[in-house]
Amino acid sequence: MNRIYKGDSLTGFVKDYVVFDIETTGLDSIHNEIIEIGAIKVVDNEIVDTFQSFIKPKHRISSFITNLTGISNDMVKDALDVREVLMLFKEFVGDDILIGHNVNFDINFVYDHLILNNLYPLDNNYIDTLRLSRKYNKKLSHHRLSDLATIYHIDNNNAHRALNDAYTTYYVYKHMYDLYATKPRKLKVLDNIFENKCFTISGRLHKYTKEEIETMILENNGIIDEDITISTNYLIVGSNGNNSTKMIIAKELIRLGYNIQIITEEELNKKISL
Repeated sequence: MNRIYKGDSLTGFVKDYVVFDIETTGLDSIHNEIIEIGAIKVVDNEIVDTFQSFIKPKHRISSFITNLTGISNDMVKDALDVREVLMLFKEFVGDDILIGHNVNFDINFVYDHLILNNLYPLDNNYIDTLRLSRKYNKKLSHHRLSDLATIYHIDNNNAHRALNDAYTTYYVYKHMYDLYATKPRKLKVLDNIFENKCFTISGRLHKYTKEEIETMILENNGIIDEDITISTNYLIVGSNGNNSTKMIIAKELIRLGYNIQIITEEELNKKISL
């Protein structure tokens, strides 16, 4: 399936996200079914809500899958159908960044089943803890979720159940966040628009943290202001920043003739690199 609306793969550390996992009847996203989704909503690095639902499959669950996941046909016989659960899951996720272990598998499965059920596909950006582990735990020979649970001393006794694996992934990501996110990344300027210019940031940034961007601006002789004023030269807009108070004020000042430029995060990323 051509997943043209699929979000971008990110490698940074964020504080707000949804970590999730699914259980399926096989590895083929078209011919196999989702039988459970578990998800955890995280705000400022703390769990604020959870989501868990079985899904009633169209075909019987094999004994192999029951032995692997612990999910039996009796457990799903009264569950909602896949379309209903996917709608609830999409509502739970909103526009948050998704995090999972080997998350492409889960995202592709959910994406394809949304399409198969005539629903809008999953377009959220995402972070893969498997990819992060390969980047930061270079001495490990394997980067399975169970391997990371062992080295980070995380209880993973109920593996292959969706919500439990989501919890394990959350703690894995949190451990890596605590170990590596506190070390600020040095950003290089490719196109210096920062010197003697005043910047304000609105909305949530994804590829780099707000602190990293502000540090880079200051190191390149720029100025940071929390508010939009007539002295503002650039407004950097992340996701959910288009309807912010800062954006409204900036547009009004532009209408009045002040030279304020609005830069999306994608445009900003073209001017900097690690």
